Amino acid sequence: MCNLIIISSDCPNGPIEFLNNGNYGFLYRSNSVEDLINKIAEALSCDEEIIRKKKFLAKRNCLNYTRFRHFNKMNTLLN
Repeated sequence: MCNLIIISSDCPNGPIEFLNNGNYGFLYRSNSVEDLINKIAEALSCDEEIIRKKKFLAKRNCLNYTRFRHFNKMNTLLN
């Protein structure tokens, strides 16, 4: 929501799903400083249109993780 590109590790719970396997941001291998450095360099050298698209998709995906959505899903499951 801060209009920044997301760079995250590919830890097992969360980022891979949220970033749609790297389509909505950049994923680096967990515990790999070298891969993190490479992903930062990739993000800095990436075409502005690709960055804009990744930011947009990540912000749109945030809507799937609101309290209201969580409530609706839980309500549906319980009913």
